[in-house]
Amino acid sequence: MIPESVADFSDHRHVLAATSFVNLLTHHQGADLESVIGYQEFINTAADTVEIDSSNMVLRILQHTTEKSLLLCVKQTHDGLPQSRQGGLVLFKLIADAIDKDTFENRQALLDWLKSFSILNFDGENVDIASTRFTAI
Repeated sequence: MIPESVADFSDHRHVLAATSFVNLLTHHQGADLESVIGYQEFINTAADTVEIDSSNMVLRILQHTTEKSLLLCVKQTHDGLPQSRQGGLVLFKLIADAIDKDTFENRQALLDWLKSFSILNFDGENVDIASTRFTAI
């Protein structure tokens, strides 16, 4: 959850006074990158160990599970930020924004995936799993 309408993330009182939040996982479009970076910096400099550890865990998971060319593309932006502004939330936002871009490459990848989609690729021709995967894509 990213606090909304926080004027200054460097002042922890503003962050703690926030009354509305954006769920970054389900509504990443609702959070602008600067707010996510500001909140990440707040976590890195003023938050409790639990929040820091959670952000670091997200960062490690994303680094190990994200498709390599996508990760390479967004890591350049992420790693170009000051260390205090880097972390799992920022990397997630960069990845989500890159995936959402309407580019030729993304359309081609989706078209290729659709062409290769087959119920036979799922153990036991499991319709529930196949339809869930198809809906997710």
